[in-house]
Amino acid sequence: MSNRYFYYLLVAATTLLMLGCATHPPAHIIDDRYINFEYGYSIEVPEGWAVHERAPAKILKNFGWKRREVSLLFFNEETYCAIALMNIKKEYLYEDLLYLNTEQLDNIVVSMQKKAAENKKWDDYTVKIIKSNLNHTNIRYQNNPKSFKPSKVFTIAFTIDGNELQVREYGDLYLYPCNGEKVCATAVVLGCRRDNFDKNRPVFNVTSDSFLGHNNRNQ
Repeated sequence: MSNRYFYYLLVAATTLLMLGCATHPPAHIIDDRYINFEYGYSIEVPEGWAVHERAPAKILKNFGWKRREVSLLFFNEETYCAIALMNIKKEYLYEDLLYLNTEQLDNIVVSMQKKAAENKKWDDYTVKIIKSNLNHTNIRYQNNPKSFKPSKVFTIAFTIDGNELQVREYGDLYLYPCNGEKVCATAVVLGCRRDNFDKNRPVFNVTSDSFLGHNNRNQ
């Protein structure tokens, strides 16, 4: 398959952080970990945060998210902060992503910056790409496909004027092998009232860092 198809996958995956696209499998929580069998991952539920399979419309609106984007939402009522999980899946080989060149990846960043500039409500926008983490994830997957630690490939942060308040958002994007020979992308996104963002960032970091991939190669 041509390398450009994998470039388009990354464009789609990074757009996920900005616009969203998700399906909504039932929530399975075991020992304080949310397990998503459809996309082959698990992640810790932050202590004291409510779990919403169907997030309240007001919360989604304030953070600029749509219901179809969010597979699951963790919410802290006291600080008015949310952590959203968003997913997509493609029928590509993960190893082929390793051959993307620097120019292609730079073009993805430019595309994301252009989308941000077109959104009049966004401010203070930053994006970072870590190409080497594609290989790090692949090595860990080859060592233990049933439970491995993906490394985030993109990070994105921006401020947005919500429906009733100004919020700050930050997201980690993971690309990883899933369901046999497929590629999955999961965005873990923190949204907070701007004045509470720094206070809740450590909780988000622990949650995002707990992300694990679980690939059943027989699927």
